[in-house]
Amino acid sequence: MNDTEENLRNEQPAPVADEGFSERVVTRAAGLKRRRIFARIALGLVVTVAAAPLREYALTVSELVVTALVAIPPGLLSVLLAPINSVGAVLAFALFVLRLFYRRFFA
Repeated sequence: MNDTEENLRNEQPAPVADEGFSERVVTRAAGLKRRRIFARIALGLVVTVAAAPLREYALTVSELVVTALVAIPPGLLSVLLAPINSVGAVLAFALFVLRLFYRRFFA
């Protein structure tokens, strides 16, 4: 073994300027983790509370959209006209026309 290798083995590591750095990083990471967990729990509670009214609203809208505009007796004609004989078809057509006007005048 030469002198350089022996000096490297016997050399003491240089003192770290800030000993508490690692502790501060770990403490901050733990705090961020706690905040993230709290935020997820809070979001879950908000979604749980808001889910029932939103479900009722979605059911009401879905019943409204499939309401027939004109009563047609059951048969082949009612099956063929079902896609255009509903409130949803009128709403879809209105949105399509609105989009055409928007593109024509503002785009």
